[in-house]
Order: sequence, then structure tokens, then C-alpha cells
Amino acid sequence: MTRSKIFLLAVILKAAIINAQTENKEEERPFQLTFVTPIGTNGIESHKKVNKMSLNILGGVAKGVNGIELGGFANVDLQNVKGLQMAGFTNVVLKDVRGAQFAGYLNYSGGNFTGAAFSGFCNINIKKLKGAQLTGFFNMNKDSLTGAQFAGFCNSNFGNLHGGQFSGYFNYNHRNLKGAQLAGFGNINAGDIEGAQVSGFFNYAKKVKGLQLGFINIADSVDGASIGFLNLVKKGLHQVEISADELFYANLALRTGTHRFYNIFSAGASPGSGALLWHIGYGIGTSLRLNENLRSDIAVSAQHVSSGLFYFATSEVYKIYIGMEYKLRDKCYIAAGPTFNMYFGDALLPAYAKTYSKVAPYSLLNETNSEGFNFKGWIGAKVAIRFL
Repeated sequence: MTRSKIFLLAVILKAAIINAQTENKEEERPFQLTFVTPIGTNGIESHKKVNKMSLNILGGVAKGVNGIELGGFANVDLQNVKGLQMAGFTNVVLKDVRGAQFAGYLNYSGGNFTGAAFSGFCNINIKKLKGAQLTGFFNMNKDSLTGAQFAGFCNSNFGNLHGGQFSGYFNYNHRNLKGAQLAGFGNINAGDIEGAQVSGFFNYAKKVKGLQLGFINIADSVDGASIGFLNLVKKGLHQVEISADELFYANLALRTGTHRFYNIFSAGASPGSGALLWHIGYGIGTSLRLNENLRSDIAVSAQHVSSGLFYFATSEVYKIYIGMEYKLRDKCYIAAGPTFNMYFGDALLPAYAKTYSKVAPYSLLNETNSEGFNFKGWIGAKVAIRFL
């Protein structure tokens, strides 16, 4: 190659570099003012410009922002935003956001988001999010989230979550979660959770390593505790118990949850000289493993006692049971232990003197307060056989 050709090639390359630098420089503007695109300082070239300071009186379209963008109604950016966006109604970014978005209604980012989004109604991010979404109604992130979502109504995340979801009504996470879900009504985690689920009504997860706290808790397995009125754990405790005590000679109960915390749903009856005496009850308990075949139990329960048809007045037995459970063979156990009992009845009603004053088999304590409620206390015992 001759020297002239080498020189010509060098000149062409230099020109290309200068042209590229010039084009890039032309793409970035220090300031732009738009009423509504294309009526503004960037005109019909708005979609090709990256602005450092962008002011859209009504709404504007730009290639991107590297600084601050303010819009009376809407800001729309076709590529990335680095910095701050504020709009009266909506911010829309088709690619990545690094910084903060504030909108009266909706923030949308079609790429990765690093920072925080604040809106009156909804925040939506399509790829990974590192930071926070805060809104009055609904947040959605379609990929992994490291940070937190706060919503007045609902949060949803469709990847792994490392952080927390906090809402007034409902949270949903599609994969694994390390952190917490707190909701006024319910939480669903379709994968495993390491942390806590707390709600006013129900929680669901696959493997739980930590805590579930709600009225109804559902899980495949729990390494920790599910605490609620009803706990359903697929790989947990499911026992049917048949028992007898000094008050009710035949009792049937279902124990469900985990050994650390389980629910007891019970019913029982005793024949008498008059109408049948029967009860329905609910309790909670915990069980500690002592060795391969032996466990200890502590349970607290309440039973509503009726004679004949359902008795709508006060007639309650409160019971503390402390006992031992021995494994006879696979899925068959025998249990026994003392009970500490308190009967609480309305002594002013006619049925009390005739029937309910005789519920307690005997009493170590027998008092009636100034409002006419009678308390009787005694020590008893329970013997049971359990299956499953």
C-alpha cells in the first residue's frame, strides 16, 4: 500500500471519528422547552435528542434524559433516563431508568430500573428492579426485585424478590422470596420463602423458613411456625384424635399445622339422665420431641357446652392440657395427661340452675361474681389415641 493510500485512509477514519463525535454531541442538548411535541425547541427532531434539562409544558417526547425532566401532563422517553422525572399524569421510559420517577398517575419503565418510583395510582417495570416502588394503588415488576414495593392496594412481582412487599390488601410474588410480605388481606408466594408472611386473613407459600402469621396459613412445608386460626401444611401435622376425659366420655378432634404450633378442632358428648351434654371446641397447642418415640404436649382450648339443642347463652369450658404422647407404631400414638379446667356460665338464666350448674364433675373453685356469672374450677385428665 502506497503512502498516499495510507494517508487517504487515515484522513477518512479521522473524518468518521469527528463526524461520530459531532453527531453524538448534537444528540445531547443542555436544555429544551416543549409545549407539546413537536412544538418546542427540539422540533421534529425531539425523538433524536437526549436532554440534560427538559421542560414539557403539556407533554413531550425525547430520546432520553441525562438530568431532569419535568412535564405538566406526560414525559415520554424512547431510550434511557438518568436522573429525575416528574409529571402531572405519567412518565413513560421504554428502556432503563436510573434515578427517580414521580407521577400523579402512572410510571412505566420498559427496561431495568435502579432507584425509586412514586405514583398516585400505578408503577410498572418490565425488567429488573433495584430500589423501591411506592404507589397509592398497584405496583408491578416483571423480573427480579431487590428492594421493596409499597402499595395502598396490591403489589406483584414475577421474579425472585429480596426485600419486601407491603400493601393494604394483597401481595403476590411468583418465585422465591427472602424478606417479608405484609398485607391487610392476603399474601401469595408461589415459590419458597425465607422470612415472614403476615396478613389479616390468609398466607400461601411453598417451603417456608420463618413465620406465617394470619387467620389461614397454607404451605407445602414449614421450618419455623405457621400461626393462625387454621394452618394447613402439606408436610406437617395431620392427626385425628379420639379421647375421653372426666367431663366428656367421647371426643373427636382434628389437629393440624406443625408440631411447633397446631390447631385443634373438637367435638364431644356425654350421656346423662336428661338431654345429651355435648360440646364443640377450638384450641391451639405445641409439641416438643423428647426422643424418637416420645413427645410432650401443651394445649389450650375452649369448648362451648350445650344440653339438647345448641345453647346460645354463656356456657364455656376453658382447658389447659399438659401431657405426653408415645408412638405405638407408624401413624398410631397414645397420649395422656392432666387438665386444668374452668367452667364459665350465666347463673341468672333458668337453664343454669336446672342443667348447667351441674356441668363440672366437682369443683375446687366455685364463685359467682356481682354480674351473675359463675366460675367453677377443677383438675381432670385426658386419655387419647391418635392416628396419622
